[in-house]
Amino acid sequence: MDLGPPNLPSRNRAYGLYDSPLGRRLLRSRRLLRSLEQDLAENGAVHGFRVSENPDRGGFDLTIRMSCEPGSYRRTTFITRAEYRYLLENPSLAPLLRAGRYLM
Repeated sequence: MDLGPPNLPSRNRAYGLYDSPLGRRLLRSRRLLRSLEQDLAENGAVHGFRVSENPDRGGFDLTIRMSCEPGSYRRTTFITRAEYRYLLENPSLAPLLRAGRYLM
């Protein structure tokens, strides 16, 4: 999955990019995956997470659920298979995702 250049231009400098439906989807995916990467890196190995398949969710085939009990924090994220493959390309997350920490 191509999420565009590492540093996207500001909204004011690239208004056309952010005005299109494709540009908005790109920005949404980028923000979602960056946040998910951060949460998995910080809390995934300690508190656990669960990846499950949902073929009936209209393209969002995978669900990642995280739960951090000390702070009563829960997160449920619906992603596509392409987004999951993108997460697997991250060298610090790939072993964690492949091992499948199911501590919940």
